[in-house]
Amino acid sequence: MLETKQRSILERLVGKPLPWLGWAWVVLAAIWLVLAFVDPSGFHTTMAITWTILAAVQLGSVHLARRQERRRIQGEDTGKDSAA
Repeated sequence: MLETKQRSILERLVGKPLPWLGWAWVVLAAIWLVLAFVDPSGFHTTMAITWTILAAVQLGSVHLARRQERRRIQGEDTGKDSAA
């Protein structure tokens, strides 16, 4: 049978967060920030703000996923020790 696991709402919406993708979004946000400072316009500023927020959400989801994975592993380890 297939093993089912409980997934978070964020993971259901965007899939498993990938660290390299989060850092790629940070690079894109940095590029838009540079463009917003070099050639200020409403479009550049809007894109800089949008990409910065998206990059923060992506990196936050990567951090949250790692923390949940560590907790799950620690819970399995403590469960094994107490059962022995």
